[in-house]
Amino acid sequence: HELVRATTGVAPLLVLEANIDDLTGEYLAHGIERLMDEGALDAWVTPIDMKRGRPAATLSALVEPTDLDRLGGVLLRETGSLGFRSRGVDRRSIPREIGHVEIDGQPIAIKSSLDTVKAEYRDVAEAARVLDRPARLVASEAEAAWRRIVASND
Repeated sequence: HELVRATTGVAPLLVLEANIDDLTGEYLAHGIERLMDEGALDAWVTPIDMKRGRPAATLSALVEPTDLDRLGGVLLRETGSLGFRSRGVDRRSIPREIGHVEIDGQPIAIKSSLDTVKAEYRDVAEAARVLDRPARLVASEAEAAWRRIVASND
C-alpha cells in the first residue's frame, strides 16, 4: 500500500465560479469532471435563480492560485460562459492520510482522518463493476482493509 500524509493547516486558495442558465445537468456534471481531471481540488454545482426567476446553476471550483488561468479556461470552454469570477479563500484542514488498497486485484484509493475512513467513489464504482459486486460492499471491504493496514503499522 502507498501512504501519503497530506499537509494540514491554512492554505490560500481561489474559488472560480460562473452562473450558467443554458446547460443541462449532464453537461454541468461533465464540467465538474473536467475541472477535477485538470487539477481542481474540488468542484460543485449550486442551483440558483437568476433575473426574472430564470432557473440556473453556479458551477464552482476550488483551485490553487497558480491554476487560475488554466482552470478558468476549462470552466469557460466547458460551459460556454462569457466570463467567470474568482475570489480568495483560506482552506483549513485537519491531518489526513491518503493511500491505496486492493480488493481482489482492483485498486481503491482511501482517505482517512482521525476516526474516519472513506473509499474513493470512482475507484469503488469501477471495482464493483469489474467484480460484479454491490458498490457499498466493495467500499466496506476497502475501508476494512485500510483499517487493518493502519492497525498493523501502529
